[in-house]
Amino acid sequence: MNTFLERLITEKEELASKLAKLNSFIFNEKLLEIDQRQAVLLKTQADVMQVYLNILETRISLLEPVTQE
Repeated sequence: MNTFLERLITEKEELASKLAKLNSFIFNEKLLEIDQRQAVLLKTQADVMQVYLNILETRISLLEPVTQE
């Protein structure tokens, strides 16, 4: 069964993977080879993706059961 929490975790993992690939490109010399406007947009996109990732992580933490030691 694919629960809501499982779907959020999958979404978070997929987004984290995409963000890692984008950051790898941004912090590479290849960024200098593209149009400057595109570079700015890619950096903005990475920032927004990071905010989105943070939101997903917070939502997941609020849904996960609290474990007591």
